[in-house]
Amino acid sequence: MQIRRWTALASGLALGVSVLMTTPAFAAGGYASSTTFEATAYGPSLQDNYPYGPVDAFGQPLTQGDIAVDPSVIPLHSCLRVTGYHSPNLPAGGFVGEADDTGGAIKGQHIDIFLNTSESQVNNFGIQHVQVTVLGKATSTSLSGTAACAAYASGNSVSGTQRASGSGSSSGAAAGGSVNNQGSSNGGQAHSHPGGSVFAGDIVKQARAELGHTFRWGGASSVGFDCSGLVQWVYAREGVQLPRLSAQQYRAGTLVSRANLRPGDVVFFHTYKSGPSYDGIYIGAADGYRQAFIAAQNRSKGVTTSNLDNPTWSRRFVGARRITANSPSGNTPASYSASGNTPASSTQVSTSISPQRQAIVSVALSQVGDPYVFGGTTPAGFDCSGLTQWVYAKNGIQIPRLVKAQMAFGTPIKQSQLRPGDLVFFHTYLPGASHVGIYIGAHGNIAHAFVAADNPSVGVRIDNLDTTKWQAIYVGADSYLP
Repeated sequence: MQIRRWTALASGLALGVSVLMTTPAFAAGGYASSTTFEATAYGPSLQDNYPYGPVDAFGQPLTQGDIAVDPSVIPLHSCLRVTGYHSPNLPAGGFVGEADDTGGAIKGQHIDIFLNTSESQVNNFGIQHVQVTVLGKATSTSLSGTAACAAYASGNSVSGTQRASGSGSSSGAAAGGSVNNQGSSNGGQAHSHPGGSVFAGDIVKQARAELGHTFRWGGASSVGFDCSGLVQWVYAREGVQLPRLSAQQYRAGTLVSRANLRPGDVVFFHTYKSGPSYDGIYIGAADGYRQAFIAAQNRSKGVTTSNLDNPTWSRRFVGARRITANSPSGNTPASYSASGNTPASSTQVSTSISPQRQAIVSVALSQVGDPYVFGGTTPAGFDCSGLTQWVYAKNGIQIPRLVKAQMAFGTPIKQSQLRPGDLVFFHTYLPGASHVGIYIGAHGNIAHAFVAADNPSVGVRIDNLDTTKWQAIYVGADSYLP
């Protein structure tokens, strides 16, 4: 989703989704009413949709009819009828498209419409006031954009056999914030199934879609997942924001026993330490197993299906949680660190960080192991300030390119005030700031860790801020985050 055009409106907001809720825009009229939104357009070029180019915020290819929204206003995977615009690149009179993208700069009653055309044509769209009607949930999880909402192109109702969840039936026009198991409105809430977790059928489908993806420590995207990154990403695709870490996710939702597990529940295990340090998504009887779950397991297996009845997992089983739209959010427990699934040390700076800071830490960790290239600004190769700029851009925040400029434009903070996601600066080959990294807080046995593109021999790695090497050349720290 394009960041550049909305920077002035929402500078510094993280890319992500939140738990769905009714907003004033839809509280009165529901889905049956059209509402005025401010609209812009974005295209497939990197200049226009930085840093994603022709893919959405979740790594999926963009298609004509894709619309970026604020998920707290319009549920993801909703089909929208958009009218009242003026553009030669869109059908005259209006079109039906899918809300399947997000952006850090798209907040409130704003939408961004994907146009598969040149940057100049995209810029010509400008800012327009359009009418938006939410018709209901997309009828296909394998398609996107206009194709996913073809059933709504000629009307506001869709039969139960066309619904993506594959359960229940629709009794007519969708007229509320969501479609429940009878197809009636539910005032902007996320979809629920009787006795199951939010979007249970869609959660399982989305988890299955990630089978075969690579494991990457700290990864939270289809480029590579760790266990809790996969769980967070799958639920985010269905409009539910979960905390980043396994221990934090264990505080979300409602505790359920193993005997009462249903597909879509999150199952937790202890691995390298006591307490929940590993999790996956339960899918029920599948793939030859009586009780199966999908998880990002390790580097050799990646995202795979595992057997809960296997002694390896059954003896490590800690519990399970059922996530619903009204579940507790699972804020960071005070006994766990903010940047790793390890207990917080007594020297940890903060035990609770915002979702925005969590997202920055997650993206930074996902780049560990990437090569160092002087002047590099992509995962093909980073230098230090190229990495920090790229990580922030992935979260909808634009910062300058060079180290000195990054230090000059941020808000100076003391080392004792550092929180995960802040920038730390050092002098190396030049006086003043000439090296920068992203502070991530407690990580493993390191009380104060940071991620940086260090040099060609080690690439992007995790370093210990407390070592004599770094303290001797420490210059200061800045924050770009609330």
